[in-house]
Amino acid sequence: MYMKASVSAILYKSKVLANGEHPIMLRVCYNGKRAYKSLKLSCSMKFWNEETSEVKSKHPYSINMNAIINQELSSLKALVLDYERTGTPYSAKILVEKISKPQLVTKTLLQLIDERVQYFKNEKGKYNTATGYRTLYNLVKKYVLRDIELFEVNRDWLKDFENFIRKTNKRETSIYKHFCTLKAVFNFAIKEGLLNEDKNPFKNFEQHLDRRTKKRALTFAEILKLMIYFQNKYSFVYPSDFEIHEGLILPPKNVKPIHTDDDEDIDVRKYWNAYFKKRGVNKVHPLLNSECVALSLFLSSYLMQGLALIDLANLKWKDIRILQIPDNNTYYNDVQQKGYEYAENHKLFQPYYEINIVRRKTSKPLRIIIDAYVFTMYLSPFLPSVNEFNRENYVFGIFEKNCTDEGIKFSRMAYLTYLVNVNLKRIAKKIGIDENITFYSARHTYASMLYHGGVSISLIAQNMGRDVTNIETYLKEFDESQIINANSLIWNVVDPKNPLKNRSNA
Repeated sequence: MYMKASVSAILYKSKVLANGEHPIMLRVCYNGKRAYKSLKLSCSMKFWNEETSEVKSKHPYSINMNAIINQELSSLKALVLDYERTGTPYSAKILVEKISKPQLVTKTLLQLIDERVQYFKNEKGKYNTATGYRTLYNLVKKYVLRDIELFEVNRDWLKDFENFIRKTNKRETSIYKHFCTLKAVFNFAIKEGLLNEDKNPFKNFEQHLDRRTKKRALTFAEILKLMIYFQNKYSFVYPSDFEIHEGLILPPKNVKPIHTDDDEDIDVRKYWNAYFKKRGVNKVHPLLNSECVALSLFLSSYLMQGLALIDLANLKWKDIRILQIPDNNTYYNDVQQKGYEYAENHKLFQPYYEINIVRRKTSKPLRIIIDAYVFTMYLSPFLPSVNEFNRENYVFGIFEKNCTDEGIKFSRMAYLTYLVNVNLKRIAKKIGIDENITFYSARHTYASMLYHGGVSISLIAQNMGRDVTNIETYLKEFDESQIINANSLIWNVVDPKNPLKNRSNA
């Protein structure tokens, strides 16, 4: 009697894997012959349902595993029907070989994201990128009720996920970054053969996000308040205190920093707190409270052409050299009033620092020139005395001199970023300025101050190590007084009805 092939899923109990489970396989029976196909899945006997040939619902991944089993069974049954319909001879072995051609390796969405985290963290040493993938992992984990297969993600899922992120009070710029990371996950999956190109959920997926960066520049009055607050409370050196040592301006041996603990704020935390120390990182500047450190770093960034926090942390004393620039105004006045010879003999020089570094983010060379006395005043909490000076040391002491572990450096930067931003908001509340201030406001403020002062965008871009096309991101909008002054050029015209009367004098 003629019979067509029978296909079923079984728990292959004859084989025990290293984890104590048995492989799940497809079994094909035809003309008294059997052939098996591995599904690359495994399960213990207690989670296998013999009657339905499925994984029991108590298994944490039962839905995903049963979806794979049913999909493979359907493919094999469809193949049998094709052979039967066309009358093509076949055997159990032929059927298994036909469907055993290289198949897509299955990975869940969370598994793949986690693999990318480990790749960037452990293999590439790109901790910031790894953190972006870890953040995405946590968001997806909160959103999905169960881990899902890559092929289950479609455009509707992406849209719902976008709405979920928005409800967590994420800005649209943050949503965009998370979706760029998610898109990179699927591009990687397609490249590695984990997903077919036609299953890419980002194909024809559109988002309409407002990705304009909110301008975070401070006003002149606000930056001035911060400077005065710092000078009154934390700056301990004055031009008369300085000594020139190895071409740099440093305090002498007998000058020591003041270590203020705010009597009114008994909860002021030290720079590296006990919690951070437990993670195996040495304390840095234990005598400086966090408010002092935060404000010194912020103002130093502002004065150093909006330098990023990571670039401040990597700055070493050997990167700095002093420039003696002649005071041309005084020189020209002396030439006119007292003659050339007098001017030459009494020529005055102003000390500046020249700093040449390569920006961490863009790998572009950056040249910074800053008034040496001004910079030293706001750098004062970190200044070594003459006898402690070493050109190989980091200027701000964020990293240890001999530390090469990028993991430790990243952990310190993550902690420092949090610490600085928290304390900047505390200071802003104290002195009555906008509490939305962050460390990045220093960079925006620098760019805006120069722009509104008439400095060309080309020079601003050069000073900040950016392209001209990107510099507008940092620029603060003109305020009311500037708009009024500009428009007054139109308003203050001669009255057409009374040509002798100027409206500004009316």
